[in-house]
Amino acid sequence: MLLLFIGINLGLTMVPFLELLPTVLAPGFTVGFYIGCRAIQKGEMLQIDYLFNGFKLKGRLLIRLGLFFFLWNIVIYLITSLFLQMNLTDEQARVLSAAQTQEQMAKLLTDDPALMSTILNAALVAIIMTIPLIMASWFSPALVAFHEVPPLKAMTLSLKACNRNLLPFLLYGLIMLPLTVLAFIPLALGLLIILPVIIISQYVSYQAVFPSPAEQDDEPQSIITL
Repeated sequence: MLLLFIGINLGLTMVPFLELLPTVLAPGFTVGFYIGCRAIQKGEMLQIDYLFNGFKLKGRLLIRLGLFFFLWNIVIYLITSLFLQMNLTDEQARVLSAAQTQEQMAKLLTDDPALMSTILNAALVAIIMTIPLIMASWFSPALVAFHEVPPLKAMTLSLKACNRNLLPFLLYGLIMLPLTVLAFIPLALGLLIILPVIIISQYVSYQAVFPSPAEQDDEPQSIITL
């Protein structure tokens, strides 16, 4: 199931004009993994077709949710690009676009501390804008699929839930960030381990924060009561 998911995403990213399609499909696949988690909780066997069950359950709404994620990514890209255009000199932009390999890029950044500073600041801008996207996408696929919450409201509730549980999620992020970076070394083979951990932790945190559909009132609860 995981290998099929990775294969689909890699295949799409290699096709021109379809590189960002995985972002649109991500909520549907996420719900498919959640359905697999539910099956395991019930003592059932994991089946490959669970990966696509999210699209069968709430396909149109989940794709709409993915489109919102896609648009958010476009905004991040545009703002980051604008930041670079405003802060790079013409010469820096020229040599940066001429860099063909990672070695050339590393040499450019080492030789020009000002360029490195601009690139790091642009990365910081992108990270700051990505954090709300992660918060909005953490619970929203499950809310759309299992609670029949509209996509925009699901994103709002997800943001609210993450904010209410900021301390545990901050701790989770501090732990998972270095592990995710390490997962890409070497050849990204660590993703076979870290991706299931992330998916399961998302599903477990969803169950902890939001009650079952029969009991839920669309209000997130706290994972940790202080």
